[in-house]
Amino acid sequence: MEKNVFKILACMALIVALAPNKASATTFDDDETVVFDGIHYMLNDNDKTAETHWAIFPLIRTGGGAPKRARSLFPFRDVYYPYGYYPSFEEEEGHPVNYEDLGALVVPEKVGAYTVTIIGEYAFNHSGITSVKIGKNVTAIGECAFIWNEKLATIEWPEALTWIGSWAFCHCNEITSVTVPNSVKKMGIGCFSDCENLTEFSTGSGVDEIGLLTLEACGKLTTVNIGPSVKKIGEAAFYGCDALREINIDPANPHFTFTDGALVDNDQKMIVHFTKGKSTLRIPNGIEEIQDCLLYFRDDVKCLVIPPSVSKFGWWSVAYCPNLTSIHSMAKVPPVIDPKSYVFANVVGHCTLNVPVGSLELYKEAPVWKDFKEIVENPATGVDDIEASSAAADNNVYSLDGRIVKQNATNLDDLGEGIYIFQGKKHFIRK
Repeated sequence: MEKNVFKILACMALIVALAPNKASATTFDDDETVVFDGIHYMLNDNDKTAETHWAIFPLIRTGGGAPKRARSLFPFRDVYYPYGYYPSFEEEEGHPVNYEDLGALVVPEKVGAYTVTIIGEYAFNHSGITSVKIGKNVTAIGECAFIWNEKLATIEWPEALTWIGSWAFCHCNEITSVTVPNSVKKMGIGCFSDCENLTEFSTGSGVDEIGLLTLEACGKLTTVNIGPSVKKIGEAAFYGCDALREINIDPANPHFTFTDGALVDNDQKMIVHFTKGKSTLRIPNGIEEIQDCLLYFRDDVKCLVIPPSVSKFGWWSVAYCPNLTSIHSMAKVPPVIDPKSYVFANVVGHCTLNVPVGSLELYKEAPVWKDFKEIVENPATGVDDIEASSAAADNNVYSLDGRIVKQNATNLDDLGEGIYIFQGKKHFIRK
C-alpha cells in the first residue's frame, strides 16, 4: 500500500513539475499509468522507461483491442487488415465524446525521469495528426500506432528506432516520401500500405526484409530504393502499386536484380514482382520459382511466357487475371503443381495454354495443367517468335494440333473446312 501511494505521489509531482498549467495526472486500475499533455504513458520503474499508451485524454480505450476483418488478398493466409478504432462510448455529431485532432504531435524524449522508448499499439490511431516528431530515444513503434491519420504529412524519425510495427502508418495519405532510418532493422506487415500519395520509398541501410504487403495499394508510388542489407521481399509487397516503374537496387546488394520490369530474388532464383506497363510478361530464363500472388488480380497481363527452368509455382501466383488469354509454358514436361495452391484460379476457363511440340498429351494429363479449356502445341521456336505473335495473340487462328494457320486474322472466311481455335473458342467450318 505504501509503495502504491508513493508511486501516485511521485507521478503527480513529476507532472506538476513539468507543466503545472497544462498537464494533469490520473491513475486507473494500473497505478503505473500517468498522463502528460494528453498522452497516456505506461511507466516502468525497473529501467525508468515509458511507453506511450493512449493519445486522447480523458478517454480510456477498452474492449481488448481493435476490430479486424479478414483481408481477401490472401485467402491462403490468416492475414487481417486492422481498422482504426475508438473505444465503446457515446458519440456526438459523428465523433467520440471529447475527441480532438492532435495536429502537430511531439512525442517527448523523456517524461520527467522516465525515458520514452516505445510508442504503443494503436497509440495515436485516427487522431488527426498532421506531423509527428518522435523523441530520439524511441526504439519501437507498435502495431497500428499511427494508422488512419489521413492528414499526416511529415515524420521526424528518432535516432534509436529499430522496429516499425505492422500497419503502423497505413492510410497516412498525405505522406509523399519515406526514407526509413538506417537504424531500423525490422518492419511489420503492411506498415506503409494504402498511403495514397506516397511516391518514393527508401529502405535505408539497415532493413533486412521488405515484408508482406509493406507498400500494398500505394497507387502513386513510382520509385522504390532497396538498400544493401535487404535479403528478402515478401509476398505482395508492392501489390497495387500501379505507377511503380523504377526499382533501384543498391550496388552493394547482391540479393536482387531489376531488369526490364522484373524484380528477381537471386538467392532463391525467384521472380517476386513485375511492374505494370506491358501486356506480355516474360519470366526471365533461369528462374526456378514464382512467388505467391505474383500476378494475383492483374488486369493488364494478356500473355505470359514461362521458361522451362520454372519448377515451383506459388499460391495464387497467376490467379484471377481477367485479360490473360495466352500462357506459353516452355517446359517439355509439365512442372508439378499442387492442385490446392490455386495457381491458375479463374484463368483456365478463358486462357489458351501453349505447350512445346510433342508435349500436348503430357499437359492434358497433368494435374492443374489439364484444367485449361484449350491446350495447343506452340510451333514457336524461341522467345522472339512468341513475343512477335503475342501482340496479336487474340487474333491468331490455331488448328487442333496447335499449328498457327493464320495470324492477325479478322475473319475465317478464307480457311478450308475443318475445326479451328480462334479467340479462345472452337469454330467449325463446313464448305
